[in-house]
Amino acid sequence: MPSALAQMRGLVGRALTNIQAFADDSSNDRGVRLDRYGSLLIPQTDSSLYSQAEEGSMVIATNPTPGTGYTWVAAVTSYTNTQPLIVVYNNEPAGGKNIELRYLKLITLAAGTGAVAWQYLGLLDVQQLQTTAHHAAATLVNPNFAYPVLVNNLQVLVQTGSTASVFPAPTAAARMVNRGSLGGLNVPGDVMRINFGSLDSGTTSGITAAEGATQAGVGRADSDSPVVIPPGGAWYLYFWSASSSAAINPEMIFGMVCR
Repeated sequence: MPSALAQMRGLVGRALTNIQAFADDSSNDRGVRLDRYGSLLIPQTDSSLYSQAEEGSMVIATNPTPGTGYTWVAAVTSYTNTQPLIVVYNNEPAGGKNIELRYLKLITLAAGTGAVAWQYLGLLDVQQLQTTAHHAAATLVNPNFAYPVLVNNLQVLVQTGSTASVFPAPTAAARMVNRGSLGGLNVPGDVMRINFGSLDSGTTSGITAAEGATQAGVGRADSDSPVVIPPGGAWYLYFWSASSSAAINPEMIFGMVCR
């Protein structure tokens, strides 16, 4: 138990693994959190993620093999709420850590054909809907070599087959929290990115076949709502394009914070 003097001066808590989480409480005093140089440690609120990486709360979900993307369904031409392509489960117990999404980057390895515009939708639900086929767990790493992945109960599943997975329908409590577009026809090497909780404006390529075919390596970005997945909750990403007849089969870098 820290001394009363330590509580008043503050406690060094560089690593989040060494900090106890407290429930909301207006009656008990808590010592402030300091960095290793004695400065007040304030969670980063701008677009930089270095404070989260420094404290060990950052997690990156990736495809297992560089250069080998995930196989996605070719002809997903409309939103279907039982066919998400990416799923995040927070299996923490009640009172455990939340999962906060930061960014999703998809490196397209195949050219979409016939697509009009790549659309996405993010759904937050209080119940974890399960499937038994065509999804595989992503590789989870901590970008700070000093720490392991902070949450053992985090799971990220990604579509890994040309046959659509079928999940149960979302519950009545589910909320649409993300919705956007990432441009039109792509070519291999185009990068699609969603920044969660960012006010920065996005940039996308043209939406015609002629424009898409002449813009190799284009970065397509969209800014969207923040997403906080509570213990026991889940987030589902749906991705589709009208008239699509081929999948983009992307590699993935998916950044999130456990707090």
